[in-house]
Amino acid sequence: MDSWIIWASQLIITLLIGGVSYFIKRTLDEFKAGMNQQADRLEQLDTKHSRETAELRKELSELKADLPLVFVLREDHIRLMSRIEDKIDQILYKDKAKEE
Repeated sequence: MDSWIIWASQLIITLLIGGVSYFIKRTLDEFKAGMNQQADRLEQLDTKHSRETAELRKELSELKADLPLVFVLREDHIRLMSRIEDKIDQILYKDKAKEE
């Protein structure tokens, strides 16, 4: 009778250890799968951000290349307006000189 009790208790303990081990392993596998999904997602985001950064750098370099062709400096504008005003003044003085 004692051997049956020992055998039954060993069987129960073995089943409990096996069940706990199964649930621990399953939980760890789910955790690893979640970590792998996060790693894949981070890799995709990193690739996406790298591509977007490269596009922004390209656009910025194009803007820098086009800037001298499109942008008028303040000094250039002042110089140009002064020349135009001088020409207008010359025309006005010529008209006044003709009237006199």
